[in-house]
Amino acid sequence: MDEREKKALTTSLQRSSIAGTAIMSFALAFLVLHYAGLSISYSLLISTAFAAITTLARSRSRL
Repeated sequence: MDEREKKALTTSLQRSSIAGTAIMSFALAFLVLHYAGLSISYSLLISTAFAAITTLARSRSRL
């Protein structure tokens, strides 16, 4: 495996990790907010914003 392939694999794994974080952040926030008694529309809106902020922070920090 040469350096180009290693870099491509690493980039792909990082993107998959970031996408997984976004999905889990959204799901967790939605469940907590929905079961706390918030309406579905507000839960979706807040969960989407939380997932977007988490994803943006994660992609900028490259963790």
